[in-house]
Amino acid sequence: MLNKMRQSAGSWMIKILLGLVVLAFIFMGAGSFNSGRKNRAATVNGEPISINDYQQTHQQIIDRLRQRFGQRLDNEMLERLNVKKQAMNQVIEDELLRQTAKEHDIRVTSAELTDSITKIPAFQKNGRFNQQQYQMVLNQNRLSPAAFEAMQRQSMLTRKLSEIAKSGLHVSPEEARQWYNWRNAQIRIHYAAFSPGDFADTVSVTEKALKDYYEKHKEQYKTRPQLQARYIKFRPASYTSRVEVSEAEIESYYADNKKQYEQPATVKARHILLKVPRDADPELVAKKREKAAELMEKARSGRDFADLAKAHSEGPSSSKGGDLGTFTRKDMVAPFADKAFSLKPGEISEPVRTRFGWHVIKVEEKTEKSIQPLSAVKKKIRSSLAMRKARDKAYDEAVAMYNKSFGGDDLVQNSRGREDIQVQTTDYFTRKNGPEALGDNAGKFAETAFKLPLMEVSDIAEIGDGYFLIQAIDKKEARIPEFAAVRAEVKQDLLEQEQQEAAREAARKFLQAARSHQSIEQAGKNEGVTVETTGFFQRNQRIPGIGKDPKLAETAFGLSGDKPLPKNPVDGRKGFYVIAFADKKLPGDESFTKEKDRVIRRLQQQKQREYMSAWISHLRATSDIEITKGLIR
Repeated sequence: MLNKMRQSAGSWMIKILLGLVVLAFIFMGAGSFNSGRKNRAATVNGEPISINDYQQTHQQIIDRLRQRFGQRLDNEMLERLNVKKQAMNQVIEDELLRQTAKEHDIRVTSAELTDSITKIPAFQKNGRFNQQQYQMVLNQNRLSPAAFEAMQRQSMLTRKLSEIAKSGLHVSPEEARQWYNWRNAQIRIHYAAFSPGDFADTVSVTEKALKDYYEKHKEQYKTRPQLQARYIKFRPASYTSRVEVSEAEIESYYADNKKQYEQPATVKARHILLKVPRDADPELVAKKREKAAELMEKARSGRDFADLAKAHSEGPSSSKGGDLGTFTRKDMVAPFADKAFSLKPGEISEPVRTRFGWHVIKVEEKTEKSIQPLSAVKKKIRSSLAMRKARDKAYDEAVAMYNKSFGGDDLVQNSRGREDIQVQTTDYFTRKNGPEALGDNAGKFAETAFKLPLMEVSDIAEIGDGYFLIQAIDKKEARIPEFAAVRAEVKQDLLEQEQQEAAREAARKFLQAARSHQSIEQAGKNEGVTVETTGFFQRNQRIPGIGKDPKLAETAFGLSGDKPLPKNPVDGRKGFYVIAFADKKLPGDESFTKEKDRVIRRLQQQKQREYMSAWISHLRATSDIEITKGLIR
């Protein structure tokens, strides 16, 4: 079956974005496959998927999205991403792969499972598996050992299955060269540009044409619903003068949060860098290391390190005698940082290899990790605690006002006599734009306001730097305005359409002339049209003299000496273009040889992703899948 599927996987040049998402089971897996459960989310070929498995996967997807989007993740985004459907697809595909593995007697032994789990860094301390660490990590992820081990076994099972399925998928050097030529070919074209703006003086519109256009396109002039609202904003910054922070509170906060005042260890150092490409041959690597060792010996024998760096270093700091200034461990790549922090002031290292090349390091100063004293951070803590109290005070004030306001004119009445509270009234605004006076907070304000019935006071809304109570006081429904109200807009739209058509027609006629003369340059001379010639450009590059225009580039790369002109003018980003083939260059053998292995790896991964996606689709199409009604839309 697998061999048959591999043969029918289809064209691998199509880019499949889904890739191997279906294989990402660790910490996201389907959970248990106990067919005896009564509460079913779905059945796959008669095998049940439990509600618990579905809910667990659903929650894990949400957790992952929350890590990615933070506070931006809300119910609207979850609906837009259709997380419920994602989770259902995940558990169904997990079950399909499990069944396929069982069918082909692919198993994961207990020894393989144990070996896999003990090698996961998250479960290790000092490089060795730690049972306590294992339990702690699972607790943090709301997983029991049994559930995680079932998921890990399933993940390993799936990997075994996919490796078998993909084992016969290879990319030949000829395929790699074909793709490399396609990606890196360069072309040069002749072109004539016809911009709609160039025809502004050649077109005009009658009053009847304007009214006819308006009648046909009324809907595009329809106004959006508009709302007017009043609101009170409670800004924490306005309450900072009303709160006090005691010395005891500052000292207590400092004692409880010392970790955030840690100062990392630092090193001040110089270095000499001899660059070596990552994929350099062993001979070059050894030669560069030998030179680095010679420079190390000279430095250790008393030669001035800064002078050696100026003369020999190939890094950007060479002009400063290799001076890197003061840095923390995380500021540098691991091999460099490990060596620098192991040296004492004045010591010079052996050559150290990083992805940049060989380094010789001299440490000049070193400071150990420390904690800032209370005296140095007291002002900052006081300010932070004051703002926290002010935020609480502002929120309490908002709650008190909300509790007294039930609609109508309550907001206005309850704020009378309060100099510290002011009711603001907005101009009319749309859901898309919000009140202009609120700047960056306008969108979220509008989102809240448009959900309110007229005259109802909102719940306390945290927007930007404050808390809001919002009351919608008037609404204008969407409507189609009379012709007279939008006449100027209609005229502008119709003129632009006419200019567009004039440019298209001029380009079409010029292309016919180019065909008649069998030369775009000759047609340009005869028709009085300027013809330009670009420099060479690649498929995804900016076109010299034109700019980024994917549609134009795609058409250009379809031309050749045998087919110098396109079928139609190109409707580009800035107007219409008539183009003609000028020249084309393919990448040389030398450049391909350097990139061949990387290209083959990339195409093989692409082919494998595409095959797996096609295979999963085939499994779904040939399986009996029933989803419980109401779980997903």
